[in-house]
Amino acid sequence: MARKKHLEDLDDTLDLDRVLTKDEQEIRRDNVLKNRKKRKLRRKRIKHFFIFLLIALVVGYMVSDLSNIRVMKVNNNVIYTQQELLKKAGLSYDGKMIFHPGMMIEHKLKEDEFIEDVSVSKNYVTGAIYIDVEEEKIIGHYDEDGKSYVLLANGKSVQMKENQLALVSSPYIKDLNKKQRAALGSMLREVDDENLALISEIRYYKTSYDDDMLELVMSDGHIVRTSYEGLALLKNYRKVLEGLNDKLRCINIQESSNSVFTSNCD
Repeated sequence: MARKKHLEDLDDTLDLDRVLTKDEQEIRRDNVLKNRKKRKLRRKRIKHFFIFLLIALVVGYMVSDLSNIRVMKVNNNVIYTQQELLKKAGLSYDGKMIFHPGMMIEHKLKEDEFIEDVSVSKNYVTGAIYIDVEEEKIIGHYDEDGKSYVLLANGKSVQMKENQLALVSSPYIKDLNKKQRAALGSMLREVDDENLALISEIRYYKTSYDDDMLELVMSDGHIVRTSYEGLALLKNYRKVLEGLNDKLRCINIQESSNSVFTSNCD
């Protein structure tokens, strides 16, 4: 009996130990959960603090003069002045840098028929916007139905406005139809601006063997007669003049034989 009672007391003691151990585990688990909540709450507060700080910095930057556009520079423009391009882009010195993304500036300028490509770079520290434009190549200008047009290298014609009279300095195109003008633009695309500027007038010309040729009046007094394919030789116009008879003013280009010769102008 004594042994049995001893065993029963021992079982009660073990049960009590289990209860205590379970309570300790629950307390430990509660402490872990509390610590996790505290760390989570701390991270949340830190996150909110940095968000607030970021908002405060952005607002502070926006209301300060540091966010103003302070420098604007346009490069490679010929057809338009810098002021005209800045106006087209919607830029002014009282504007804010952040309200004029580079992609938006590029999109606005590319909508113009005379602009082929645009690249914009910005410096938020100095408040500077730099715009590099690539204008469409101007081949010449012509009159049709009482209106003046500019022929571009892509074959497209654009009606000239009154403030674009400077484009009249390009070669004058005479007596060519739409198809011929498109071919002209395609062939003169590869001729550099320096050689293209030597041409005063481009007009229709025909011979007994070809009724679809061109006659170019050059600023140096020469007259160049050629087919459309022969226009490619104008890339080397100054070299073409070397060795030719100076007394004969007409230069004839034969692209089939890749040859050039002078003759009397008749």
